[in-house]
Amino acid sequence: NRRWDLGSLATTMNAERAPAVAERPQRFKVRVKHWRTLASWSWNAGDDVCGICRNPFDGCSPEAKYPGDDSPVVWGTCRHAFHLQCITQWLSSQTEQRCPICRQNWEFKSAMDDRVTE
Repeated sequence: NRRWDLGSLATTMNAERAPAVAERPQRFKVRVKHWRTLASWSWNAGDDVCGICRNPFDGCSPEAKYPGDDSPVVWGTCRHAFHLQCITQWLSSQTEQRCPICRQNWEFKSAMDDRVTE
């Protein structure tokens, strides 16, 4: 009756099969020929559409021809966002200057307000 030590047997068998010199993995060199980048942007408005015209902020208001500079997004101190053209038209048609969503007194939020609250 022989007892086999399987751990030492496996080590012996693997040693017999292993090459005499340890092989190093091949290293490949990579040369970058072209670099293409992609960027995207979106308004950080908390909502995807204007509350007045219901058009997306990355689109444009009905009065603007092109999105972006022709149709900027503006925020009120109440934190609701609208296209500039939409809110100015809304405010000029109302007797009281109120946000069309929450009905608070409308005031444009300044860039300094962002720095203080965030």
